[in-house]
Amino acid sequence: FESKETPESWLMSIEVPGVKDEDLEIEVEDKILSVKGIKYNPLDEDTKKEFTKNFRLPESVDLEAIEAKLNHGILVVTLPKRLEKRSRKIEISTSDSVQATGTISKDTETTVAQ
Repeated sequence: FESKETPESWLMSIEVPGVKDEDLEIEVEDKILSVKGIKYNPLDEDTKKEFTKNFRLPESVDLEAIEAKLNHGILVVTLPKRLEKRSRKIEISTSDSVQATGTISKDTETTVAQ
């Protein structure tokens, strides 16, 4: 297999020549991606070879957004990265009728009273 990291995701390509999409199964459990498949002998349909490949996933993978595509014997699995919490600036109004608001960063647990 081969892998590549992009800013948004990791991409994995796995060669599975001669394997049909209905003979592949991909699942994730406890941060382990399992690719299972059955490859039939083209000369004898009764002869088959089963395989399983397991891959440990990084903590930052968004498990609910994993996608897989099979194209010409190459299985490409896209493992999107979770969006990190980003801070944003909050504008403070100077009007007497509006109370000031505060910013809560992900590093602090501050309660703002109103």
